Amino acid sequence: MERPVGKYSLGDVDILGFADKHMYKAKGSYLWTEAFDESNIKLPPNNPLNLDNSIILIKTGGISIVHWGDNRPDPQEYVLKAVKNADVLILPIDDSEHILTSADIKTIISYVNPKVIIPAHYKTKGAVSTLSTLKSADEWVKSNADFLLLKSASYEFDIDIITKFNKKVVYFGDNYIKK
Repeated sequence: MERPVGKYSLGDVDILGFADKHMYKAKGSYLWTEAFDESNIKLPPNNPLNLDNSIILIKTGGISIVHWGDNRPDPQEYVLKAVKNADVLILPIDDSEHILTSADIKTIISYVNPKVIIPAHYKTKGAVSTLSTLKSADEWVKSNADFLLLKSASYEFDIDIITKFNKKVVYFGDNYIKK
């Protein structure tokens, strides 16, 4: 399911996909979006398909999870209302601010008010190339008062435990599932 938009259900899993746009104004240390001008890529609203994206809300097992994807930080109001108070928020966070700046991240977290924040889309040794221009999320993670550095590539979320968290950062670091 790439860029799902609409409602999908199977068993106790409900997926809501909200149409949005991939971030198209890099503000971080590497201005990768300058390539759009160089390649004559049109920006929204007349953009090519690769800049269409979705913010995904998954509800299962009593837990609600928002996967922000590489979307811009300011979606439409109805999307913000739908994802408000989600239990888990997965955001593109890296120390180069490739997609979102620290200010963007802070704003999104204040909109959503999650119990758990999971950084994604960052440099992971062995899985992501240096050419990606991404950095780890180490500095951002450690700037938070409440964080958990995981020692493996998996973590089981329990609704009874999650309800006790308030914006706890759960960070996988360089752990990933090797195939």
